[in-house]
Amino acid sequence: MDITKLTKLAELLKQYPFLKDELVKFSDKFAALNNPLTKAVVSQVNLEQVSQTSGIDVNTLIAKIKEIVAAHQA
Repeated sequence: MDITKLTKLAELLKQYPFLKDELVKFSDKFAALNNPLTKAVVSQVNLEQVSQTSGIDVNTLIAKIKEIVAAHQA
């Protein structure tokens, strides 16, 4: 999967279910992913929007996601 700033967070979480727990470990700003009420929001946002909300640079976020995915595929 090509991961860009326009990639939907829901698509990533569907393809890489481990990503949710790893993002929470990366930053407590992702703790809301454990809340069932956020499911509707998660289904609509892309990584650029996640970046803006979390305050984490989009390139840093994408690099971290790619790093996590690569580590789990090794």
